[in-house]
Amino acid sequence: MNTLTEDMKTSHEKRKATVADIAKDAHETTERFHQEHQKRASDVKNTLEADKKEHEQRTHDLEETLDTSEKERKEQFAAMEVEIRESIGSIGQYVHNLLSGFADENQQTSNIWHGYVKLATKKPEPSKKGKKTDKPEEQESTHHK
Repeated sequence: MNTLTEDMKTSHEKRKATVADIAKDAHETTERFHQEHQKRASDVKNTLEADKKEHEQRTHDLEETLDTSEKERKEQFAAMEVEIRESIGSIGQYVHNLLSGFADENQQTSNIWHGYVKLATKKPEPSKKGKKTDKPEEQESTHHK
């Protein structure tokens, strides 16, 4: 029985050592897993922070680009609007001058035609000494007789 007790005691010591080794391995594995998890979590956190900073920088750069582009677009539009207004003004002035020239020419033509009409409708004055003639030579000859 002694042997049985000793065997049980030895076996218990071995089982206790084996269980202690298993517990130690489990503890080391858990600790290693925990450290790896902490490292991965830190890496993910750092990556996310870097990505966030990069995103913020890109957003800032894009906002600046859009602001600059919008400012340039407004300046170009204002310049184009000035050019269009100047073009419209010069076209308007050209048309005004052209119409004014036409009106002046029309008035001159009208004056000339009115003059022709007056001449054409003017009744010749009767001559005091005789017949009325249309030809100046005949008028001269009748005055000298």
